[in-house]
Amino acid sequence: MADALIAVMLLQALAVAGILLLLMTKNLAPSNVLGFCVAASNAFGLIAGIFLMGYGLVAIPRELWRTADTKNYRKLLFHRAGVQAEKAMSAHA
Repeated sequence: MADALIAVMLLQALAVAGILLLLMTKNLAPSNVLGFCVAASNAFGLIAGIFLMGYGLVAIPRELWRTADTKNYRKLLFHRAGVQAEKAMSAHA
């Protein structure tokens, strides 16, 4: 949670720095601010996506893709159940 707070604070500081840069160069027009906001939101989305991929963002769609084919998924579950049953039998033997 603290990491996310630090990341958001860093991005907010970058946004403020960007708007201050527009102010100092006397280019603070509504169209420039809109363009800056669009670029900042795209950058945030890309950076967030990159960080989330490290936390398994890709694992969720992959699992959904695998479970969409119910016939093969059922075979996989039966196989997993068999493996667990063999482990349980060997543990009691």
